[in-house]
Amino acid sequence: MNKRRNVNIVVAGDPGVGKTSLILAAATEAFPDHPVPTLPPTSLPGELTPDGVPSTVVDTSSRPEDRPTLEEQCRKADVILLLWSKESSESLQRLREHWLPFLRLLGVSVPIVLVGARQDLAAQKEKHTLQQAITPLMTQFKEIEVCLECSAKKLQFVGDVFYYAIKAVVHPTAPLFDTYSNQLRPACSKALRRIFTLCDADRDGVLSDSELNAFQVHCWKTPLTPSELDGIKKVVADKMPAGVSNNGLTISGFVYLHSLFIQRGRIETTWAVLRSYGYDDDLTLKDEILDSVSFAASPDQVVELTDTAREFLGSCFQSCDQDRDGALSAHELELVFSTAPFNPWALPEWDRVLAETGSSGALTFKGFLAKWAYMTMKEPRTSLANILYLGYRGDPSQLFCLSKRRRQERKSDPGGRSILQCYVLGSRGAGKSTLVRGLVGIPAGAAADGAAHDHLAAVGTVDGPASEPQDGGDAGGPLRLCRQDARLEQPRGVRRVALCLRRGGLCV
Repeated sequence: MNKRRNVNIVVAGDPGVGKTSLILAAATEAFPDHPVPTLPPTSLPGELTPDGVPSTVVDTSSRPEDRPTLEEQCRKADVILLLWSKESSESLQRLREHWLPFLRLLGVSVPIVLVGARQDLAAQKEKHTLQQAITPLMTQFKEIEVCLECSAKKLQFVGDVFYYAIKAVVHPTAPLFDTYSNQLRPACSKALRRIFTLCDADRDGVLSDSELNAFQVHCWKTPLTPSELDGIKKVVADKMPAGVSNNGLTISGFVYLHSLFIQRGRIETTWAVLRSYGYDDDLTLKDEILDSVSFAASPDQVVELTDTAREFLGSCFQSCDQDRDGALSAHELELVFSTAPFNPWALPEWDRVLAETGSSGALTFKGFLAKWAYMTMKEPRTSLANILYLGYRGDPSQLFCLSKRRRQERKSDPGGRSILQCYVLGSRGAGKSTLVRGLVGIPAGAAADGAAHDHLAAVGTVDGPASEPQDGGDAGGPLRLCRQDARLEQPRGVRRVALCLRRGGLCV
């Protein structure tokens, strides 16, 4: 359910088109014979609106001296009702030549609802003519959400105007659908692909009737009838034959079905699906989902991946390694994140982290896990979000653990933590970058691009030499090497760096 507390509706248009009368008709269910020039902000109760969301309606003045106030009100709007008089052809022309360009110039990016106001609603023939006039306008100005008509004097369709205005905010089109190309936006498509993955319990790439019903119950608490299931599959098969396979919906069919919902005016259906699977209005996972896992740690602790997390990530690696060469190419790595809003490793802070690659430059399995361990150590919340985006279905708290406190490690197992950090210090030209790059097998003489020398870190697996355990503990430990310039201040009290390497330990 959408948790928006209030919708700010701004009513704009030329003088005399009926802005104030429309607001009063909605608030009082009566037509005012002598309305005031401009109303103060007026509240509409939530029980009359989608999802029970209350609204505040702001009347505006079109007088030149009130232009600054009008601009401020439009910038604060969640949705704008733009009125025009159906009694005058010039009023419609003013929308094209003045009002819509004016709102664009202000940088207003909220939905716009066009409202044709008149005393008596048009006859059927006039409606056809109106549609011919409005369609080019809606094609030119994609920010127009819908065009409606009403009569405040006759109290006809007044409630519908505000219902659709609030619906445009509570269930917005822009984040989900590109009306220019008539296609789902990439973020929406990726979110739906993730939801399909979560619903595909047997991982066969097809949603069976039982899986579709489980999805239906998850979203709306009620199952579909056999005829409804057949109807859904028939609608998809008629338009996209590849969307149905083995009597079930494929991932392309599932995504296409939601595109049909939106094109047929049922965008609230797709929003209900997205929100039931934890998505917020910006198509990222809600904070309460990510906040469900605590990463509170002492300064001498780091967050680490558990065996559960590594096993899940391993399955993701295997499913996307299409050529079965044990490494992920750039294309295969994009497949890994095809259900995430974007590939986080393409961002500079992660792209500059070196990891083990094969001879072709593809990321090996060791390098893949090492980069996840690095992300988990540096930004565990980001790591959690992306593992969930990849389709993890279990308890998120089982993905991570904290390393022992250093005092505990000294008493028990000095090599017990699965991740160690090592900062490589030295003067310019001393070979810091060469040493760090060597951790992932890059030869000393190999050329490096400029980005590799900027805040370089390397992650990988190190096999340390065998040594005698001390106090019954393992002698080794994993490692992360970070290159640091000599001009950086050395931490007080640090005289040397001791490295403990453990056989097969993860080096991050």
